[in-house]
Amino acid sequence: MFKYQTFLMTLQFVTRLPVSGLLAKEPLVEEDPSIGEKPLAKNALSDWQDAILYFPAAGLLLGAIYLLSALLLSTFAGDTLLHSALIASLVTVLMIWLSGGLHIDGLADMTDAWVGGLGDQQRTLDIMKDPTCGPMAVMAVVLSVLVRFVACWLIIDQGSWLLLLLAPALARCSGLAFYRQGHYLRKQGMGSAFVTVAKSDIAGKVLCGSLGIGSVLLIGYWPGLLAAFLAFYFLRQTSDQRLGGFTGDVAGASIELTEVALLAFGILFI
Repeated sequence: MFKYQTFLMTLQFVTRLPVSGLLAKEPLVEEDPSIGEKPLAKNALSDWQDAILYFPAAGLLLGAIYLLSALLLSTFAGDTLLHSALIASLVTVLMIWLSGGLHIDGLADMTDAWVGGLGDQQRTLDIMKDPTCGPMAVMAVVLSVLVRFVACWLIIDQGSWLLLLLAPALARCSGLAFYRQGHYLRKQGMGSAFVTVAKSDIAGKVLCGSLGIGSVLLIGYWPGLLAAFLAFYFLRQTSDQRLGGFTGDVAGASIELTEVALLAFGILFI
């Protein structure tokens, strides 16, 4: 059953959409270490734990916003190649801003840790918690944004609107898949509350349903689907080998990489 408050909490966590005013106002209770240092009301804690189930739905809403923005801008900008480039740049900025840079931040932290950790588990985990940003993180962010921009440019120029709509939803399935299949390493991380729900039967149904419907609709973009799966599989295997599990940064990096892979390789062979 769809839980409106839980969906709003998911949007508050993974997007910059102004939904905080729509959340129910409830009395605060004692802090729960499983969700960091944010005290939540009792039923709000339940909503927070269930928020992982709404990751694909949040991605679909973001995809709808990207699609409508691109269509609206295309109406006024014209249909030349340079106009498509301008629209793609604006849509790319919108993608990064609406996601709060959350997944790109995960990619940056993971890249720094992978390079600087030198294969040592604890050193890698410590670097991922460091708020400073190294040169390898900057390089990863720049390359990710560059590929995303060019992919959006081609998508808009060729009118592959379904890919723009569904890619964010399928990419967020990879985040749910990490929590469902992997071993979460930080006992007091914000994602620790997701673990139990992610391994439930309902989470399996949400994941399989989202992936199944999305893959069928995007079957014409199968190279992108394959690239996204390979990106997820490679990151999952690498994380298990290096860390013996995953963190929220790794899950965020997975969302970023699978979305970029789906957009880029989906349009590459069209």
